[in-house]
Amino acid sequence: MIDYARAEDVRHEERSAHDRRIPWAEGATSGASCELRVVLDHRLDMAALRGLRKVIADAGHVTRLDLDFARVRRLDAAALRLLADDLAGMEARGVRVGVRRLAEGLAERLARHPLRRFTSDYDELFTDPDRDHPGFLASDR
Repeated sequence: MIDYARAEDVRHEERSAHDRRIPWAEGATSGASCELRVVLDHRLDMAALRGLRKVIADAGHVTRLDLDFARVRRLDAAALRLLADDLAGMEARGVRVGVRRLAEGLAERLARHPLRRFTSDYDELFTDPDRDHPGFLASDR
């Protein structure tokens, strides 16, 4: 189940573990630029956002950024909005931004959120189960 983080959990996280929430990142460099793939942990909150910003800043000149949301199960609404703003700013500077593998419940909750514009799976919300299942046969009518 995907749930928003409670305020008291976020406050505790802010006080106790500023530097422990660095997401896992993998970069492919080509000269002065790099493509960066970042796997977020189970919770996206302000501490995780700070860690993500640090990873991006340490990477140097990023030309492509892919964020993997497969593990994310809890969200902080403020951190999510700031992340969407950060990604929009990066995109405006010419960085290709992609958000991958949003969990189904998370994708449903973010159907109209600004973060969705960076996902490639936006059309998955509008699939036809009959058409998309193997063995579909078109009507003779």
